[in-house]
Amino acid sequence: MVSCIGFGSGTRFCSIDNEDAAQALLEKAFDFGINYFDTAGSYTRRPIERLSEKRLGEFLKTRRKEIFLATKIDPRDRDGALRSVETSLKFLQTDYVDLIQIHSLNNLDDLDRIGASNGVLSAVQQLKEQKVARFIGITGHNDGAPWPKRCAATTSTLS
Repeated sequence: MVSCIGFGSGTRFCSIDNEDAAQALLEKAFDFGINYFDTAGSYTRRPIERLSEKRLGEFLKTRRKEIFLATKIDPRDRDGALRSVETSLKFLQTDYVDLIQIHSLNNLDDLDRIGASNGVLSAVQQLKEQKVARFIGITGHNDGAPWPKRCAATTSTLS
């Protein structure tokens, strides 16, 4: 079972300066029943590389089997995605994630890129087959209003 409220470990979480306070926040969330923790390689505070993943990796040392762990990857190419996931696993101190998502799909051109023969979609499918990821998905953060017009045009040309 996954909690209906998740812990997003992005910008605000990375803005915490004190590592003990960051770990205490993760513990408190877990104590309140949250077991869905979300991160991404791009969640950081410069110059600290992958701060969110580092913090969650420390937290997961004793709780990995109790946590549903989601992370996101930014590269749109297969090789870049596989390298990114390898780095994520290192920082998260685990050999698998429960959910890996292609981060922030922007538009239909982006969709075409991820689905290309050397695109990230083939990488996440491979990671699922290898049980490095239990589930795969895509996130989007942009206004979807322009999509229906383009989708309708694309669909009509395929008929």
